[in-house]
Amino acid sequence: MTIRVPVSRGQIVESSLLNGLPVSATDWRTIARLQNWLRSRGRQLVPTFRPDHSALPAGDTYTYAVLLRPSFPNFVRLWSATLRGTGGSFTEFGGGSVSGTSPLFTEVGPGTAPAPTQKRQELGAQSNAEVQTTLDVTTGATFPIEVDALSVWELPRAVLTPAIANELAAVEGPFTSEQPISRAAFDDIWDIANQSSPGNRVFAHWAVPYITSGGTTTQFAASTTSGTYADVFHADIPALARKLDFGATQQTAAAKVFAWVSDGATQGEVRLAPTLGSAGTAITITNTSPAWSTELTASLDCEDLGTADGLQGGTFDGVQVEFRRTAGAGTLFVASAVAYEP
Repeated sequence: MTIRVPVSRGQIVESSLLNGLPVSATDWRTIARLQNWLRSRGRQLVPTFRPDHSALPAGDTYTYAVLLRPSFPNFVRLWSATLRGTGGSFTEFGGGSVSGTSPLFTEVGPGTAPAPTQKRQELGAQSNAEVQTTLDVTTGATFPIEVDALSVWELPRAVLTPAIANELAAVEGPFTSEQPISRAAFDDIWDIANQSSPGNRVFAHWAVPYITSGGTTTQFAASTTSGTYADVFHADIPALARKLDFGATQQTAAAKVFAWVSDGATQGEVRLAPTLGSAGTAITITNTSPAWSTELTASLDCEDLGTADGLQGGTFDGVQVEFRRTAGAGTLFVASAVAYEP
């Protein structure tokens, strides 16, 4: 039997960092390695969710719109789908190489949970650009498929490369022990620590199929013909933004929706509405084919680092996407929505 011992995470000893005195090369290397360890973790691009629709009928392919906001160092994404049924599969399209079709895990019996089917997506190049892609679930010829969970996350990197600027990797050396650290090395750590994008959170991702049998469908989409705002998510998603500045109590949250209207005479509006604060400015939807909207924004409570539970006033803030019809006699449809830190 082989035993693998994980690499231990270094610990910075504060007492060894004295104002005005040189920092040991060992302590600085530990700081740099911790910085790189945090930077290489990646993020969950699609938090696990269960699409709110009934079983997908047999003998068809169902396409979900997915929006990803990746971190630059990542080379590999892991797509995961928990499906119940017989003879189905799922496939991710767009953005790098595509995995082949995977068999569906079949439910064993009462009280047992099906294991997720997972697929690696190897990227051809690094990028932190937004990715608008799709996920297909194909049902077998005979039986329907229940979609219990969908998610996407980035696999951690073992090593970062300082020579690649956008990786934001801290240089570990070479330094001479007990000699002052160079200004360039300090600036390197300082610049990385002040970056806000590496830790950006994705608060929620919701999606239902918008294509079946090769054509657009409204069967599963959230829809409204009312002039009063209605919720896209069935319940507000508890969420807190990161506290990036001393004294900050709120940060900007953002969202996008995959939406369309039924005809050219109909218009609709969507907006991001925090649980505790005021809703953001609405944007207008006029496109008659499904498409991602421009960005919605609103102010969201951030973490309170001075309290045990991290909450301001003991209450979670949250995110909700609201939509309504504003003109015409048709229908406004939403098939996907994602909320995140911009």
